[in-house]
Amino acid sequence: MIQRIQSIFLLLAAAGFGSLFFVPIAKSNKGFGEIYANQALDVQDHIGLIGLTAGGAILALISIFLFNNRKLQVAMSSFAAILVLPLIGLSYFYSQEMRLILWLLLLFQLDFSCLLPLS
Repeated sequence: MIQRIQSIFLLLAAAGFGSLFFVPIAKSNKGFGEIYANQALDVQDHIGLIGLTAGGAILALISIFLFNNRKLQVAMSSFAAILVLPLIGLSYFYSQEMRLILWLLLLFQLDFSCLLPLS
């Protein structure tokens, strides 16, 4: 199983993908809605993040056992590495969405009477 040094790095990559299930991506000081009720953006909040994270972890783990077929191991490892890019993109998108929702909640909690004309 641990035939080459890349097997150790693949194990670290699988552990890194797996750790995303336990660490929040973004935090806020205010909870809102059903998704962000725990005041944090987790991987489990969106199906796309779950799929990309689990897919990357599974591909990295499977690649460890492909030490006999080097070409397939490189191909699967490369695909697992490519999965990181949409994972980062979706994480950024959902964290910005969380920030926008918090800003809108703050805006609508303000008293708008100061903006009304005095007639």
